[in-house]
Amino acid sequence: MRTELPAGFTSGYRATVPLVDMPVYLGYLQRRLRDAGGTVEWRGVGSLDEAQPAVAVINCSGLGARALPLTRASGRFEASTSSSATRA
Repeated sequence: MRTELPAGFTSGYRATVPLVDMPVYLGYLQRRLRDAGGTVEWRGVGSLDEAQPAVAVINCSGLGARALPLTRASGRFEASTSSSATRA
């Protein structure tokens, strides 16, 4: 409906998409991991090498990631910032 477009726009798209409350969802995932016998360790790391011997590293920087200093290393990006290391 053209009457719903912002001023200056002649066309647009409408879509129904899923919405997730990330803090609630991440808490749920963390509980599931712990219930399955996993552990979570929160700490800052300067590189993936510093996260060893973690089985998995979860980068939870969210929208702040665009401000991270990234460097290409071994075909992956490493960030000098806080991440959470998760051991299963």
